[in-house]
Amino acid sequence: MLLYLDEVNVKASLEVRVEPIGEDYTNSRYFIRVSPDYRGDELGFMLVATGDARASERYPSGSARKQANGCWDSIVPFLGLKPNCYKADLPTSPGYSLPEAWAPSQVVEGVMRRSDGLLAAEIWLHSDTDYVEEGGKRTYFTLPKVGTSYLPKDYREKMTFGKPGERKRFVPKELDVTVIYKDLSPRDRMESVNPDLEISGALAWTGVDNSYIAPTGSVVDTVKEERSQNAIFLVGAYLGLAATVAPILASITWRVIVPLFRRRQDASDTQVR
Repeated sequence: MLLYLDEVNVKASLEVRVEPIGEDYTNSRYFIRVSPDYRGDELGFMLVATGDARASERYPSGSARKQANGCWDSIVPFLGLKPNCYKADLPTSPGYSLPEAWAPSQVVEGVMRRSDGLLAAEIWLHSDTDYVEEGGKRTYFTLPKVGTSYLPKDYREKMTFGKPGERKRFVPKELDVTVIYKDLSPRDRMESVNPDLEISGALAWTGVDNSYIAPTGSVVDTVKEERSQNAIFLVGAYLGLAATVAPILASITWRVIVPLFRRRQDASDTQVR
């Protein structure tokens, strides 16, 4: 989810809390806050979702979700916000790009109005994915990109985002980004996480004047890992015991059982005669 603003040279922050809800379902809570440096009483914004970050357009039954002002009921606004939503193919970054490279996108537009001195917006978005794959003791996660498009500071006032001929939006002058996924339990061990974690005991990331954060990584369940190691040890012990006992059994077979069988066979032949 990428943020753009209607005015230039505005500092802001964007926080998202990603909350898995059952299998293949996630609630993402986006909170936009405009810096007190901005003195206006209202400010328009644009959120652009692509790929797995897009809101669910259908109920689990397969029927189309209800809509209001183009927004599916999987997009829930707060703080008195009344957004408009639509789908469109949009450039993947500010500036010129060939239409063939534009990405299918969901757009949420709205106007933040100052209340109790705060200029902010909160939107909850329900998607049809949990961003997670489990494989044995490991859980792999790939969260959607959160932030805005990267532009060098010298270009943030000059380059705009949007289709040619339509209203232009700007990359924030500065954007602080926070992504909070979930707390780590005592049995969890981080194995490979990118970017580095900023908050101890949680899968959470922060970036000051950051263009975006796109968290990925894997976490090991140490209880499952210990069970797996114990199982491997038992198998190894069994194989080692089998390797030790097999020669002994073979020796007993040749030294005791085979001669005994031969004596019985000879006795049987004698009786027949």
